[in-house]
Amino acid sequence: MTFPKHQITAIMGPSGCGKSTFLRCLNRSNDLLPEVEVHGKVWLGDQNIYQPRTNIYQLRARVGMVYQQPVPFPFTIFENVVFGLKMAGQTDAKLLAMRVESSLKAAAIWDEVKDRLQEPAQALSGGQQQRVCLASVLAMQPEVILLDEPTSALDPTSSASIEQTLIALKKDYTIIIVTHNLQQASRISDQIAFMLNGDLIETAPTKTFFLQPQQPQTQDYLAGKFG
Repeated sequence: MTFPKHQITAIMGPSGCGKSTFLRCLNRSNDLLPEVEVHGKVWLGDQNIYQPRTNIYQLRARVGMVYQQPVPFPFTIFENVVFGLKMAGQTDAKLLAMRVESSLKAAAIWDEVKDRLQEPAQALSGGQQQRVCLASVLAMQPEVILLDEPTSALDPTSSASIEQTLIALKKDYTIIIVTHNLQQASRISDQIAFMLNGDLIETAPTKTFFLQPQQPQTQDYLAGKFG
């Protein structure tokens, strides 16, 4: 399958079908799990990210990931956002400050935290923590953003804020989101990929997926017969 630039692709399917495992293949996060083997090719532009000479750290800067549970470090909000930049060797204080502001604005949380940058990120609400985690990814200026059920632990208001942020971000990024929420996928995605038992069953534009599913497994899933 192909993930179009400046679009949101939602990966859907019942629990345990392989959505998150597949998502982690896209920035080689599965390399950290000794029991996982990956075969095949994943192309980022003209580069197969599984070729032996791939620089994993550069890859994960280009393909950032936001996880299901907000997991800010036990640092200040400012230090959370610049953590990746500092790990990459960036020390220019002016650049770091500029990147913090631009990233928090892009994650739609700047107005809420601009006077609290030296406070612990873990003191924020769950929805705010998730947007700070998103800002940390954006600070690296990636090309692709991966999100693994980023709103499943959030209340409806915080979830709506994340959704609105993602819609605004797609003009600058390619976004791939794992979600089990049919309504969320219909609201924010341009394309849907449906997985079942580790297989990719169907990929289609969102409207086509919901109105004219081609595969019987997809039709049964949308009808609520499983999942």
